[in-house]
Formats: sequence, C-alpha cells, structure tokens
Amino acid sequence: MKKYKYVYANGCSYTHGEGLNYISHYNKTGEWKNSDMGISDDERDEKYRKKWRYSKLLADKLGCKEINKACNGTSMDRAYRLITDFILTDERAKDSLIVWQLTYIERGEQFRNLPVGNFESYPPGYDSDYYLYKEIKWLKAYDKYYFHPVVKLIDFMKKILFLDSYCKENDIGLVIFDGLLGIDHFGHTESEQLEEHFHPEDVSNFRGVIDKFYERDIIYPICGESFVVAAQEKRHKKYLKIVNGAYACAELDNKGKYKDTHPGKDMMIDIAESIYNKIVKGDIND
Repeated sequence: MKKYKYVYANGCSYTHGEGLNYISHYNKTGEWKNSDMGISDDERDEKYRKKWRYSKLLADKLGCKEINKACNGTSMDRAYRLITDFILTDERAKDSLIVWQLTYIERGEQFRNLPVGNFESYPPGYDSDYYLYKEIKWLKAYDKYYFHPVVKLIDFMKKILFLDSYCKENDIGLVIFDGLLGIDHFGHTESEQLEEHFHPEDVSNFRGVIDKFYERDIIYPICGESFVVAAQEKRHKKYLKIVNGAYACAELDNKGKYKDTHPGKDMMIDIAESIYNKIVKGDIND
C-alpha cells in the first residue's frame, strides 16, 4: 500500500461532519437543537465535529494530515471542480488519498457574473435576501427545459471514469463512495426505460457508459452497502441508538421523522473503517 501524507476529502454535509457539532449541546441539555432549530454559534461544538468526522478518523488511521473541503448543502459539481483543481494545481495531490462522497444529483453549482463573481450553489435557499432567490424563475425554466437527472448522472459517470483513470496513471489515491445519490440503483435501468425519453442513438451511448462504469467497480461500499443511507438504516436496526449512532439524532419530530439524519459518531467510524479496510487489503487503484 502506498504511504500517503494527506487525506483530501470533499462532499456535502456528510463529509463536512454536520450533526456532530450538536452532540455536546444535547449531552448538556438533553434537548436536540441544530441549525434548523436556531442553534447559536456558541452552542455548536466545532471541535467535536472536526474530531469525529470520517475524514479525520481515516487520516489518523493512515498517519496522514486531513484536508477537508466539504461544505453543507453543496453538489457534486462543486466537489468535482475542487478535486480536479487540487489534482492539477496543488503539489500535495501526488501524496494524497482523495476521498469523494457523492450526493444528490439535483444539486448544482453555477458561476455568477459580477457583482457576485463567484461560484454559487443552487437550487437557492429560501432567504429572500439571497440573490439567486430573486432569479428563481430563471432557475425553474432551466430545470424545466435543460436539466435531466439521467443525462447529468451519466455525465458524472464519465467524469468519474476519467478521474479514476487519471489517478491510476499518476499514482494518486482515489476513493469514491455514495453518500446520498443511490447510484447503484441506476445500474439496473433497462434500455427500454431509457428509450421512453431519449433518442435510440443516445440510449445506445448511455448504455455503453453505464456498463463501463459498473464494470470498473469504482464505488466503494460502506459496511457492505452501496450507499451510506442504506448503511445507516442497517446500523440503526441492529444498534438502536438514539443519538450519535447511525444518525446524529434519531428522535422523532412531530412529523414522525428523525430530527437529524446526518451520520453520528458511530456511523462516521463505520465509514472510515470501511474505506481503511479496503485500502489495506490492496484493492485501491489496482
């Protein structure tokens, strides 16, 4: 196994460690309170979040430094942009194990011209002061006429295939696992289902990309499951822990849903262990 100096991680809130920063407040008060419930900055425990997120645990097990560039609510567009920026512009990349956690396909990112002059996540939030909210009609039109989840998913399969090939060629460690996307289910899509929506020539190309993607077997399982959500469900059934287990908080709200479905400490340990165990068995980049 290659000796890495860095674990570089990117993804959404599952990689950022959201949910862990509310554990200390719960332990003190017995009340679950997170960002949706108006918790203050003083009540958050960011040190605990950074200590127990899977990227830090994995870095510690490998004797590496952690580089975590994940951000809550962000997309695979952002993660891919930053990962490729890191590979192409940062000297640390050649000594890194890159970990990419996949998230919802509906999330996106756009560069916004001046006066913003920056990449911004979309769909926008519901804050009326947020500039993208003022452009909601444009976004709805874009989603209606130009966005299709299948096309975007296949585009990401291509990106993942090329990224995997590049990392193998340049001896850069790469781990990709499915947090929230559920990409494995898409592999069972039949051509007939695609033909209902796309031109036959496109369907043939799509099918070729899909088959190549699953033939390569790139996506890392977590606790034997194809994505983290399924692993969380399995852990919670086996170990019915209300706080800091499979979920940050499995208490039910007034709608009968878990108060915080982000991974708790136990699940973060499982993610780190799943990645580590596969690496030490020599499966990575073979």
